Amino acid sequence: MNFTGNRLLDLLGPKEFARLEPHLTAEALRPNQILQNREKIIDSVYFPTNGMVSIVTVMREGKSVEVGITGREGMVGIPVVLGDDIAANEAVVQFPGHGLRMPANVLQQEVLASQQLRAVLLRFVQAFLNSATQSAACNRAHLLEQRLARWLLTARDRTGGHYLPFHSRINRDNARSAACGRDRRGTITAIGGTQPSPPTSRTIRRCSKAVHGLVAFRSCEQACENLPHAPEEALHAP
Repeated sequence: MNFTGNRLLDLLGPKEFARLEPHLTAEALRPNQILQNREKIIDSVYFPTNGMVSIVTVMREGKSVEVGITGREGMVGIPVVLGDDIAANEAVVQFPGHGLRMPANVLQQEVLASQQLRAVLLRFVQAFLNSATQSAACNRAHLLEQRLARWLLTARDRTGGHYLPFHSRINRDNARSAACGRDRRGTITAIGGTQPSPPTSRTIRRCSKAVHGLVAFRSCEQACENLPHAPEEALHAP
């Protein structure tokens, strides 16, 4: 089994990963770095190993809305997996980290050549779409506090850590109105608790408010836990 820190790459067999490895370049993912521009050609795809990337759609009037997030469980560049080379949305680094970059044309060729790679990536696409659908329903039906709780718990699992430093792309005023504590660096430290964490800890606590968004959170997480696995016959394909 491979260990890159990215779940999709780590699901691949040794031979499949060996085909991709020469084309993977380790890169730092900087806060607010734009990895893909809307309606532009996708030159590279990214497999985050930590940090988190927001998939953002931009409205005609210029307003941007987050429609999905991805981290170490997935990739940035879904259109490439589906045979396209134009980004429908913007991909921007929400929380800094690291990832592995690959030329988009190389991934397209490998997806066509490898049944195992194709199966793994298509399962992730299905999980991502399921998560986006659930998020849309939650954003319509739940209160701000509930949506925030679900988003924070999802972000925590995507990044694999307790520290979520907020940068300029985040609407921190809305977050502050829904959360009970925020440290001097702009990091939410608790949701609905009675006492905020010390400013230096910058930890997100799973507390009572999170329960209200837990059903939706579990639904999204179940999709990401179960769907990316390739069918047994694909995993053993040559």
